[in-house]
Amino acid sequence: MPYVARFCDQTSVVEASYTGQVTSRDLKLAAQEILELLKLHGVSRVLADCSDMVGGHTVFDLYALADWLKHTAPYVREAVVLSRTDHADEAVQFWATTCRNRGIAVRVFRDRDSAREWLHRFPRSQN
Repeated sequence: MPYVARFCDQTSVVEASYTGQVTSRDLKLAAQEILELLKLHGVSRVLADCSDMVGGHTVFDLYALADWLKHTAPYVREAVVLSRTDHADEAVQFWATTCRNRGIAVRVFRDRDSAREWLHRFPRSQN
């Protein structure tokens, strides 16, 4: 599977890691799993590590997913670690911009430490 999502007890953050080709279907499944974990643990913070992602989806897939997220869980705060590949890096930047345009707090970072630091400026709760 090109993604793994888990809740980290130590940080109260849902962490998702994406690897290789991540299709539109993979993105939807990952988003649903992440939201289930957020609700289960009563948190709103997500760390998405895209450093090993190389692509596999389109900007249209990201646009549709951002619209879905806006209506499903606008409380989400997501820190995204950039990919090491230029193409996927552009997709990550597009994702962040598209989400921010919908009022969802998403920021892009070059490393996990900076991403975690930003996330911890927000309360752990969804409320």
